[in-house]
Amino acid sequence: MRLWDIRDRQCLHAFAHTSEFGPRSVLSATFSPDGKFLISDGGDTNIRVWDIKTQQCIHTFIGHSNSVCSVVVSSDGKWIASGGRDTTVRLWNTQRWECQYTLTKHQNWVDSVVLTLIVKY
Repeated sequence: MRLWDIRDRQCLHAFAHTSEFGPRSVLSATFSPDGKFLISDGGDTNIRVWDIKTQQCIHTFIGHSNSVCSVVVSSDGKWIASGGRDTTVRLWNTQRWECQYTLTKHQNWVDSVVLTLIVKY
């Protein structure tokens, strides 16, 4: 996965989304709301959180049993939602660094997820 500066068309960094089996495809990626982190998912069933400044993986979420197809971050940065070929949607808490919820009623792969926070007053 490459991070590009589109003004001068230069590659700033190449992030290696790898597993014990070697390099893996990145199926989707998104930035945290503050722009400090890049979150990627791939064919290795994991979600990685990258620190843009240090260019290091600071955390790997493990839990899907098949490829992860889509990942999004909540507007407050506290949640990551992922959907995968294991027919689940998982909600990851970025403060506890763990899966808080797994939604399992899907019949097929989950190719795309959207996360909306609803605030009750």
